[in-house]
Amino acid sequence: MGKILQDMVRKGVIASIKGPHGGFFLHRPANEISILEVVRLIDGLEAFKKCGMGMKQCSDKHPCPLHDEIKVYRDHLLQVFRDKTIQSLVDDVKTGKYFIKNQPEPVLNG
Repeated sequence: MGKILQDMVRKGVIASIKGPHGGFFLHRPANEISILEVVRLIDGLEAFKKCGMGMKQCSDKHPCPLHDEIKVYRDHLLQVFRDKTIQSLVDDVKTGKYFIKNQPEPVLNG
């Protein structure tokens, strides 16, 4: 996690301060940082280009049997990541409709 955060500091998405009261903070307003930008910095965008069946030559002109169906979902996810910002995620959680903490697992008796 530290390496990812340091990489994001180098790329200007977040900043850091050392010391007992230091930490990481956003370098730009949260409404200017898309989820796609964060994904691009951490994992790259290759997942939005790869073939769903693992073929190297899959494309619109040379599609695999799953190409058209997977492309619809991949393109939609790409658009969601492009449209959503860090601020929109924060706002969604603040409404109470969405959560970023796991619920405890129910205990089953017997």
